[in-house]
Amino acid sequence: MTQSPGIRQTDHPPDSTSIYPRCAAMLERAIRETVDHDWDDYSRQRALDIAQAMLDGCKVCGFRESTGILRSVEALLLLPVDEALSVLPALREKLEDLLGLLRQHVRAESA
Repeated sequence: MTQSPGIRQTDHPPDSTSIYPRCAAMLERAIRETVDHDWDDYSRQRALDIAQAMLDGCKVCGFRESTGILRSVEALLLLPVDEALSVLPALREKLEDLLGLLRQHVRAESA
């Protein structure tokens, strides 16, 4: 399969480095809201949608380091409410760790 002569997989599209930090901040707020609202379906689905959109965008923009982090976030957000609530303190801590890693990647990519 041939690649388009436009954007190569390793190139960052124009403005991707300015959009990336805003997307990460939106995801962080959505995840905090999800945890603060005891994994309610609306908040969880919103955070999951943002994580999935970011995952797709990072693949296109070439932010390969972030895709693994976002896959982990996505997997945790897919936990059913009963499972999530039974481990919510540990889940909150794991999500905070992942968001911290994502923030590091955002700073590195935006520099």
